[in-house]
Amino acid sequence: MCTWDSHTVRVSRHQHSQTGKPCVLYHLPELYGCQDYVSHVDSDDIVICAEECMSKSELSLDNDLCELIHIITNENGWMPPHSASSAAQLYLNIRTKVRALLV
Repeated sequence: MCTWDSHTVRVSRHQHSQTGKPCVLYHLPELYGCQDYVSHVDSDDIVICAEECMSKSELSLDNDLCELIHIITNENGWMPPHSASSAAQLYLNIRTKVRALLV
């Protein structure tokens, strides 16, 4: 991290971004005529989000169901999702296949 943050980003004709050292660009954007886009969040909102989230260790998934999901995803060539929308679509696809097996 220290190496990356202290290197100098050079000018590129294919890139529309600021040049300079990443750590300086982040902490002192006004030096480069840029705006600070940091959004400050109320600590109460952080607490609420933390209460609503579950860590992977808190999730329990039946081993048989987990194995079935792996079989279904492999048989259909479904890849792990890379966005929220693809995760939702994968969930719906798996749910449809599991329901079809239960009928």
